[in-house]
Amino acid sequence: MLISASVVISLHAVFKLTIGDKLVTTPEFYAVVALWTVARLTLSSIFPLGGDEAYHWQWSRHMDACFYDHPGMVAWLAWLLVPVKTHATCLIRLSPLLLGTGTVLATYHLGRVTGHAAEVAVRAALLILIVPLFFFGTLLMPMVAVTFFSVLAMLLLYRAIRRNRMRDWIIAGLALGGALNCNFTALLLIASGGLFIVSSPAHRRLLLSTGPYLSLIVALACCAPLIWWNSQHEWVTLGFNLMRRHRASAFRFENVAFYAGGLLLLLSPLLAIRMLHFGGSQFLRAIRADDAPTRFLAVMAFVPILAFLLTAAFLKPRPHYAAPAFVPLMLLCVREGVRRSCLQTPGPRGNAQRVWIRWPARVATATSMCIPMLVIAPALIPSARAHALLARFLPDRADKTIAEVYGWPALARYLDRTRIKFDHDSDTILIASSYAQASLTMTAADDVECAFSLDEGRIPYGQQIGIWDSLKNVPLKRNAFIIRAGHPENPEADLALWRSRFSRIEVVGPIQGEPLLDYFTIYRGFESTKTDLRKG
Repeated sequence: MLISASVVISLHAVFKLTIGDKLVTTPEFYAVVALWTVARLTLSSIFPLGGDEAYHWQWSRHMDACFYDHPGMVAWLAWLLVPVKTHATCLIRLSPLLLGTGTVLATYHLGRVTGHAAEVAVRAALLILIVPLFFFGTLLMPMVAVTFFSVLAMLLLYRAIRRNRMRDWIIAGLALGGALNCNFTALLLIASGGLFIVSSPAHRRLLLSTGPYLSLIVALACCAPLIWWNSQHEWVTLGFNLMRRHRASAFRFENVAFYAGGLLLLLSPLLAIRMLHFGGSQFLRAIRADDAPTRFLAVMAFVPILAFLLTAAFLKPRPHYAAPAFVPLMLLCVREGVRRSCLQTPGPRGNAQRVWIRWPARVATATSMCIPMLVIAPALIPSARAHALLARFLPDRADKTIAEVYGWPALARYLDRTRIKFDHDSDTILIASSYAQASLTMTAADDVECAFSLDEGRIPYGQQIGIWDSLKNVPLKRNAFIIRAGHPENPEADLALWRSRFSRIEVVGPIQGEPLLDYFTIYRGFESTKTDLRKG
C-alpha cells in the first residue's frame, strides 16, 4: 500500500508541474524524470509477470539472432542488462523501464530539434509521464522498445534532413535499424520519412543526394541477423507477421471502433481527443505556412495512426501499434495549446495557459493512478477471497485466473522439490498447456530449463517454443509432468487422451501445504507410447 501511495503522490506531483504556470527548467525536468523512473521501477516489482512477458524473457535465456514472433531486440536488451537467471520482476522488466525513460528524454530533444521552444518540449515530455500507456510501459514487450527506437529515429532523421551530413544520415539509419529489429511496424517510419521528403518543397532536393539512401542501406544492414536467422528457419518470422497471424482476419467494421476506442483508452479520452484536435490544427497550419518542422511531426504522427485505422477492419491491429506516433502528436498538441493560450486573456482563476490542458491532464493522471491500485490487488486480497469473487461473476475462468495470478510460485516450489532437472536431456519432460504457461513455468522454477507447449502447431502465436523443443519428436519411454492453469472442461476426455499417449497416468494433488496447486491440473505420465505428444 505504501508503494502504491508513493507512486500516486509522484504522479500527482508531475500533474501539478504539467499544468503549472511556472515553466520547469531543464535540470528540474531531468530530476522529475529520474523520480518517475524510480516510481515505475518500484511499481514493476509488485505485480506478477504476464504470459507474453515470460515468453519474451525466455527468448533472452535462449539468445538468438531472431525469433519466431518478432525480431530479437526485446531479447537482446533484456539479456544485455540482466544476463543471469532471476525471479525478480523488476529486473526482468528493467530494459523496458529504462527504454520508457529514454522515450521521455527523446521526446524532449525531438521537440527541441524541430525548433519548438523549451516550454513546448518540456510540457510535452511531462504529459508523456502521466499518459497511461507510457506510465505503465514497463512490460517486457516489443512495443516499448520500438517506441523508443522510433522516437530516437525521428529525432536523428530530422537532424539529418536539416543538416544533410553523411554522419547524421548514418546515425539515423542505425536508429531506424534498431526500430526494425524491434517490430515490423517500424516500416511505417520509412514510409513516413519518405512522404515528408516528397511532400516538402524545401527538401525534395534530398532525393537527389546520397544521404537518405545511405541511411536506408544502414537500416537494412542492421537487419542482417533477422534475415540470416529466417533463411535458416524457413522464413518463419516473415511468414508469421505477413500471413499466418492474419489468416483468420475478415472484414469487421467493429474492429475500427475497437482500434479507435483503444487509442482513447491508452491516452485517456480527453487527452486523446485534444491531441487529435490540436494536432490536426497544427498540421493544417503547417501546410498553409510551409512549416517544415511541424509538417515533419504531423507526417510522423498521422501516417501510422491513419494507416492502422484504414486497415483495422481487415487486420485488427492493436491500438498500441501506433504508440511511436503519439509522441510527435503530443508535441503538436502542446504547441497548439500554448499558441492558443497566448491569444487568450487570463481569467479570474489563473493563467489561460492552463485551461486547455487542465482537464485532459487531470483525467490522464487519474487513469494512471488507478493502475497501482489494481496491480497491488493480489497482494491485498487473499487468493481464496479472490476466487470466491471470480466464481460469482466468471465461474468458467475463476480457477485459471487464480492459478495464473497467485499460483506460479507454488507450482515452481513443487517442481523444484521433485529434484528433477527438466532440460533437453532429462528422462522426464515438462508439458504445459500453452506457450504462455510453459514460459511462466520456466521463468518461475529453478530446475525447469525447457518446457514443451501444447499450443505447438495449433495457433499462430508462441511457436518459438516448438523451435526450441518440439513435441513432434519426443523419444519413446519418456516420463512427463503435464500442467495446466485451471481445469479442463471435460476431465474424463482429457485423461483418456493422455492415457492413449502414456503407459500410465497419475493425477497429482491435492498437495499438503500448497493449497494454490488445487487451482492447477497436474498429471504425471510414465513411459510415453507415442513419439508425437501434441494434442490433436
